[in-house]
Amino acid sequence: MKNWITYLLFLIILTRVAESMANDSSVNKPSITPIGIASWTSGKMYNPRDPFDYRRWNQSMVGIMGVKSQVSPRLNTMIALRAIEFLNRADALHDTKEKISLSQVYGKLAIGGSPQQPWFNLIGGLTNYNYHTHTRHLGEYLLRSGAYVPFLVNDVDYAQYKALGAQINRSFLDGKLKNDILMTSERETRPHGDFSLAYVVSYAPSPFFEFGAGVNFRRLFPLSLKKLEKNMRPYPLYDERDSLVIEDGDTLTYTTQGTVLMARAMFDPKPFLKGVPLGEKDLQLYSEIALLGVKNYGTVYDNRKERMPMMAGIHLPAFGFIDIVAFEIEYYGNPNRLNPDGKPISKPDDYSKKDDWRWAIYAKHEILPGFTVTAIAASDHWRYSLNEDGRLEERTLSTDQWHWKIKIAYDLGRSGLSYR
Repeated sequence: MKNWITYLLFLIILTRVAESMANDSSVNKPSITPIGIASWTSGKMYNPRDPFDYRRWNQSMVGIMGVKSQVSPRLNTMIALRAIEFLNRADALHDTKEKISLSQVYGKLAIGGSPQQPWFNLIGGLTNYNYHTHTRHLGEYLLRSGAYVPFLVNDVDYAQYKALGAQINRSFLDGKLKNDILMTSERETRPHGDFSLAYVVSYAPSPFFEFGAGVNFRRLFPLSLKKLEKNMRPYPLYDERDSLVIEDGDTLTYTTQGTVLMARAMFDPKPFLKGVPLGEKDLQLYSEIALLGVKNYGTVYDNRKERMPMMAGIHLPAFGFIDIVAFEIEYYGNPNRLNPDGKPISKPDDYSKKDDWRWAIYAKHEILPGFTVTAIAASDHWRYSLNEDGRLEERTLSTDQWHWKIKIAYDLGRSGLSYR
């Protein structure tokens, strides 16, 4: 409750400051725009492996408020604070967690050329980043997946990556060729703070075709020499019997560093279907494939095919009645349960092959200006912790285990903020 009082006071002060600056008649003032989003999400699991999951309602309430500022023709800034409350209910039992944190805080500077066509844009801070703007739930492997351990992550209505660090954006050919360089610090999984270096390129030669590729050198630069000693300390590998892997009389080891590769494509047939009343996203076909760790390790990480997730999706025709309806499918033939903070190879169980295929159905519609309803049903890599150590575990381990969520949100000023 105290967190929500603090958050409410922050909103009041921030709104008053923005209003006073907007009404100030002084010259050379920055353009300041209040932004915010409020959302409520609720859902359950179907056919879970844990009976407790069947009774559990997963709910969250999120509020984000901040300001965007046009400081000068070349400099834009944003700061936004997020308050979130998780509420899990199962019969008479319930678990509530509150958290206040920064949602986004960054500055974007246009360097060289003109403000409209700079040589490049430099972005520093905490931002939402996604290179595959067509995917709705699955994919986005390059930045939000692991290498060793090669885990995958999904989140409801958030097919993006929360990037902390610096970015350089450069476009060519009237915006058809886009290049991004990212130096980001690890926030989600241990050990925290390591820096990764990534390069992403996309090319859209025509309105109906786009493709892209990328490379991510995960944890290339540890945070400090002390971190380097800790992070580069070899971790032992385990086999499917939870036994140490021995090769040539020595225990096989690995480090958390790794190289991730990605390629993607999108095809939109609408330019060939003139006269058909289709929505903006209807019939778009898109796909992505990645290699989570180029290097092989012994007899455990010896098969790159087991570290190659691939997905495909389509925006189904809604003829303007619903903004977005998408169906996505994924294949990832890794026989192990892979958790970000668990052992590098977790013990496989009866689900070792049943979870190779994953799927998601996604729908979103703006029913009033700024007011949206999102629904999703998916068998994916959704995670939450049921352990005292806080380790995140996948809750769906076969295609017939899935969850559904409904999200209602209001976006102040239609700012496009995400709930994270």
